Amino acid sequence: MKKAFPKLFVIAFLTLVFLLANSFLVTNAIDQHNATDEIVLPNGYVGGGVAQNWRSDDGQWAYTLPFDFTFYGETYRDIKVGSNGMICLDDADDCRSSTYNFESLSSRPMIAPLYLDLRTNVNSNNIYITENSDNVIIRWNATEYPYTDDIDFELVLYDNGSFKFNYGAQAVPLVAHTAKVGFSNGDAVNYFESSYNGNTDFNWVDSLAYGFTPMISSSIPANNGTGVNLDQNLTITFDRPMYRATGTISIKQTSDNSLIESFPATSSSITGWGT
Repeated sequence: MKKAFPKLFVIAFLTLVFLLANSFLVTNAIDQHNATDEIVLPNGYVGGGVAQNWRSDDGQWAYTLPFDFTFYGETYRDIKVGSNGMICLDDADDCRSSTYNFESLSSRPMIAPLYLDLRTNVNSNNIYITENSDNVIIRWNATEYPYTDDIDFELVLYDNGSFKFNYGAQAVPLVAHTAKVGFSNGDAVNYFESSYNGNTDFNWVDSLAYGFTPMISSSIPANNGTGVNLDQNLTITFDRPMYRATGTISIKQTSDNSLIESFPATSSSITGWGT
């Protein structure tokens, strides 16, 4: 991203609001490795997808994402998809159990849109995947063990590290279990329990969105740079793709947080989105 830089001797601090394909906004995180607050959106269930023939009780399957996915500051591509309604970001982990708790997970980064004892080998159940240019949709059509009523839900992973939970039709509320909904870094410290955690009825409920603050990988001029021309372009490289959206970009001086310049994210003087 580039912008004509009017002042020097500062570290660029940007407050960005970036847009995902389904037009939702992700806010700033608590710190660089903590997730944003939960964002509730109108139901965005997509459906469809390519059936993977992943049909099992307590099953897991390896899947390679078409892009690097950044989660709690770590980058993943090879993941595991579990029949119990979750994915494990580290493909070396066991992703079959239905009894994990987010707060007690150890070495098991996990994202769970609807995690409980499910089966994908009843009725015409299956797991489906849709690969788009900037996101992947993993959809479960499953049944609660030991019952036979279908439930449909999705996890959407975006290439900038954000993700979303979508919920479709659920024939009847859960009977034997309540669902775990949320995600964990796998260190038993950093985890997030959704407002839906512990629910039994997900029939066409609102979607939930989460994200992580993008980190600056490098900048030109460098941090604390001096002796740069006043018309020098400011070039900032982030650790993940960025997408143009509405909002304001602010450049502030680190010594007193005073505002140097602000301009709309849609400004024609900003170029290079996507890096």
